[in-house]
Amino acid sequence: MSDRSLLIHAVRNGHPDTVRLLLEKGADIDRRDRNSRTPLWHAVERGHLDVVTLLLEKGADIAEKDYFGQTPIHYAAEKGNPRMVLLLFKKGADIGKADRWGHSPIWYAAREMRLKTVILPLLESGLHIDFKDENGRTLLSHATSAGDESAIKVLLQKGANIEQRDKDGLTPLSWAARWGQEATLRILVGSGAQIDVKDEQGRTPLSWAADTVASEARTRDKPLWQSYFVGILSDPT
Repeated sequence: MSDRSLLIHAVRNGHPDTVRLLLEKGADIDRRDRNSRTPLWHAVERGHLDVVTLLLEKGADIAEKDYFGQTPIHYAAEKGNPRMVLLLFKKGADIGKADRWGHSPIWYAAREMRLKTVILPLLESGLHIDFKDENGRTLLSHATSAGDESAIKVLLQKGANIEQRDKDGLTPLSWAARWGQEATLRILVGSGAQIDVKDEQGRTPLSWAADTVASEARTRDKPLWQSYFVGILSDPT
């Protein structure tokens, strides 16, 4: 069995003393497995905070990407492990780094409805409320497209910019309309979001809502659905 296999085995089983010994004997701390994942990635996956701390103290590269272009913090964010995310963040992990599909750790946390769990400790540790990932999307933008009402309310209470645009000029309201997030639309419009802001394509939240209407009309009564859904943008009450 190679040093690499021994190290990953010790890491995955949560044995910091064995990990320390193997490193002292010359095991490569950043050697990748067949999926280009390092021992640090495996420690994060298994949730072993003590092993992760040890590896980082010994110089493990926190920014190493696996075959999918993901760093360890991608996995920690997706699984909603706030202590792990916070540890990696404090050690310099990039919470906005995109993987091969263009998705950041924030995107994965939002998709799994774990954004609030992940970001609150980060905000308390210095993450800016309007932090942008590589696509220019903010925490609020991701929360709105996911329909995470709890996270949206917290972010707005903390002063998130409701009109912040991403690289494509889309505002949080545009994303909510694009994904048909009815409750989110009500929250944003009720909080003063502008309904006529144009993105880089010249489209407004209202036009995105109209697209959603056309799609939903396949399974709903179109006139009634259009009146109800698009009407939210002009009257969220």
